[in-house]
Amino acid sequence: MPMSQRSRYVLCWLLAVGTAAGYLYFSWHHFDDPDRRDGSRGHTFIDFGGQYLLGRMLVRGQGRHLYHRPSQRGVLEEAYPPQNQNPNQENSDADGLMTSFMGNDDETESKSVGGPLYPPIQALWFYPLAWLPPQTAYRLLQLAIVLGAFAAALGLPILSEGRLWWPLAALAVILFPGFAGSLSLGQNSVFSLNVLIWGWVLVSRGRPVEGGLVWGLLAFKPVWAAAFLLFPLWTGRWRFALAMLASGFGQIIFTLPLVGWHCWQDWLRITQEAMQVSQTDEFWILRSRDLFTLPRRWLDFDSPVPDQQYGPNRDPDWLGALGGRCRNDDRNRGVAKTSEQSGRRAGFHLPFSRRHS
Repeated sequence: MPMSQRSRYVLCWLLAVGTAAGYLYFSWHHFDDPDRRDGSRGHTFIDFGGQYLLGRMLVRGQGRHLYHRPSQRGVLEEAYPPQNQNPNQENSDADGLMTSFMGNDDETESKSVGGPLYPPIQALWFYPLAWLPPQTAYRLLQLAIVLGAFAAALGLPILSEGRLWWPLAALAVILFPGFAGSLSLGQNSVFSLNVLIWGWVLVSRGRPVEGGLVWGLLAFKPVWAAAFLLFPLWTGRWRFALAMLASGFGQIIFTLPLVGWHCWQDWLRITQEAMQVSQTDEFWILRSRDLFTLPRRWLDFDSPVPDQQYGPNRDPDWLGALGGRCRNDDRNRGVAKTSEQSGRRAGFHLPFSRRHS
């Protein structure tokens, strides 16, 4: 006897909720470390730690020093106390995060500019969580990511005019490659997805200005905002594009009383240094998939092949080695030197990688 539509719908919900619970459980325990007094190290990696630092700087009244490395170190050392760490670990959590950020501690204090690549807008978005201890904020963010997957999926039945069920849409979001890593590391990709889906829901209902204002929230990821701005410009949705620009610039203006204009200048300097690394480091050239580097990967036949010691078939932490290799640049580019090992500590481990298969 065939199942009724109601039974199939209930079964889809059970499957979606069960899958989400399973992903949350494994991500919750993925970075468990019994040698640490706090029991886990997921909150010590750059993916979460970089966002948390910017918000914590505002909480501690250091908004005008967001990208000043000595100020960052002081805030991190207070937020990540040694008593919560593994007594035998080589470097402190604060040292691990500072190593993974852009910048150079060997510069004079007045010129020691560096930190995460997020713009000052991200400090505002992370400000509420940054009032909490880092591990508590990390756990709440993991819960928010799972809820965010269901929130994003809710917009897909609207866009499909009811042809796609909400639980099936949620299951597709959760099973999409990269969601597990985002959940384990405390990344914010699901919130970008919500911005895109719900902004387009508004556009599809004849509200382009409101949709543009929502899409403008992508300003915390300027590269994404610039990429998606091309769509309304290319399709002639001028009100949508203007609203998106107004939303983005409005967020910038809103940050100025809190962080000042010089913080934006510091951020631009950091991003320029990061771009120099991505354009010259052979690992990034050979691994990148963006439109700028794809032709270089295919046409630059003289580009050296990366050391296979760090390939994905040799080491499940090859992205960690890549993080270290990327920052092993000379001082002429103003990038701090570090080791492949510190790159691993920076939090580029692949969740549910080969070691768990």
